[in-house]
Amino acid sequence: MITRASEWTSGEVASAVGGRLHGDSARKLAGVATDTRDALRDQLFIALIGPRHDAHDFLEQAAKAGASALLVRSGLDAARVSKLAATATVIEVDDTLKALGRLAKAHRKRLGPGLKVVGLTGSNGKTSTKEMLAAVLAEAGRVLKTEGNLNNWIGMPLTLLSAKKSHDYAVLEMGMNALGEIAWMTSLAEPNVGLVTNVGPAHVGELGGIENVGKAKGELFQGLPQKATMIVNLDDVRVVAQAALVTRPRRTFGRHASADVRVASSETRGDAQIVTLDVDGHVVVATLPYPGMHNALNAAGAVAAATAMTTLAPAVIARGLSLSERAHGRMETKTVGPFSLIDDAYNANSASMIAAIETVSSRAKKEKKRFVAVLGEMRELGDYSPEEHARVGHAVSIAGCSVLATFGALAAPIAGAANVKETRHEDSDDAALFAWLRDRLVPGDLVLVKGSRGIRMERFIERLQEAFA
Repeated sequence: MITRASEWTSGEVASAVGGRLHGDSARKLAGVATDTRDALRDQLFIALIGPRHDAHDFLEQAAKAGASALLVRSGLDAARVSKLAATATVIEVDDTLKALGRLAKAHRKRLGPGLKVVGLTGSNGKTSTKEMLAAVLAEAGRVLKTEGNLNNWIGMPLTLLSAKKSHDYAVLEMGMNALGEIAWMTSLAEPNVGLVTNVGPAHVGELGGIENVGKAKGELFQGLPQKATMIVNLDDVRVVAQAALVTRPRRTFGRHASADVRVASSETRGDAQIVTLDVDGHVVVATLPYPGMHNALNAAGAVAAATAMTTLAPAVIARGLSLSERAHGRMETKTVGPFSLIDDAYNANSASMIAAIETVSSRAKKEKKRFVAVLGEMRELGDYSPEEHARVGHAVSIAGCSVLATFGALAAPIAGAANVKETRHEDSDDAALFAWLRDRLVPGDLVLVKGSRGIRMERFIERLQEAFA
């Protein structure tokens, strides 16, 4: 378990979140938990209310498991509160999620200027950029980074609460589903540096258009403290437009000739690449554990953010980039029987789909192999779904795909727009689609598997591994 906010007393928490305290104010807290499946002894248990579960139903269980304090919504039965307070300090607040945020913000202030924070968002490449940035900064000090999918308005405050006085840097990934979420997270983290990787069609259906996606990502720039530095992708006109709305120091990256960190060249080698960066006039040549120009740009963004906070020699930057960890399910090459399988099944939107298609197609041509695509539907696109899926289908046509299998009702326009002779679409019958695919594979094929998280495209990877073990 991640230790969070371990130097607080129950009384200090009540003061930080503006809560009403019942019971002992001097209880020392070993950390913060939001799930009764966590180790709860000596923890502050925050009872969050979600769409399917209300943690207030488990307060007695949390107290019995040894929680030192319970952060709860106001209005609980007085007798119940009194009984709970006999075991654990109870802190009542109007909204437990907002209280979580207030506690994270107070923790950030406690740590002071010694902790330099990077806020990072974007439609694509957040996690890969985070890993590269954390690896480069690790060459200069101790780094806290977002783990797993803790990048939403619950996970980000919890990550911030994990920061300790011994940390020099915190790299906080910020995802969103609606306008206002990144603004809120930025107000808690008060980043020294804000990086927007790009603006693409992810969540375009929920936000009502690509311009609103840009506004949502731009909330990071808008919310930065006055002396904080914006990291601007000069290759993305929507990122540039958002940066133009704000007066802050800035560093730039991209392929653009005037970028502070410029991608000079990129050569993919299998599931890695050699990238040459011009960093403020100094040449950095690094081996990235990620293929594709889009990841070369992510590396440039990571380096621009790192060098906004500290001075790093070219060799140190190159070493950090080479040591970055590849996130699971993101352009991972796996040998499955006689095939090379590219697992990019973690998530998808049209921009990341097209980038993956172009990258794997280029590799297939270089290695003189057939390119096979197994693509799942993309979600959260709303009325834009047919158009965005068709865009992916056109990209498949251009890529010289030999076999195309598409899965999920929303993915039908991919198959419809792709000019691929061997094409099969299934709305829901994954067994039938796999049987068709298996019969068309030949030894040496390069197989890309990608789709939105909800469609769970790893099912096809698992079937391939079973069939060709």
